[in-house]
Amino acid sequence: MVGPILRAARSEMRKRSRGLANSIQVRRTIGDQRTDPEIAREAVAVIKREIPSVADDIKVIVNDGYVSLEGFVEWHYQRELAQKAIRDVKGIKNIVNVIDLRPAWLRSS
Repeated sequence: MVGPILRAARSEMRKRSRGLANSIQVRRTIGDQRTDPEIAREAVAVIKREIPSVADDIKVIVNDGYVSLEGFVEWHYQRELAQKAIRDVKGIKNIVNVIDLRPAWLRSS
């Protein structure tokens, strides 16, 4: 008898809930951790290698493994390519891409 009652209670709870949040933190072992300057240097090097035409217009900011990409590029694909290029850099926990799009004619003025 407890089984059907419990199932009904769970079903009712699912109907009433408005959201669910799971917070998962991945911690690396001590030997696997990298400093922010190491992460930033590698991210800049990867961007320079992958998209040299706009590498000087992109700024990489690292805080506790969280990377923020800032700056201006002409095309959306360049913005996406910068983020995709650094995705596999060791030590990055998250990437926030706030690179703005700015046409070439607007940048020169």
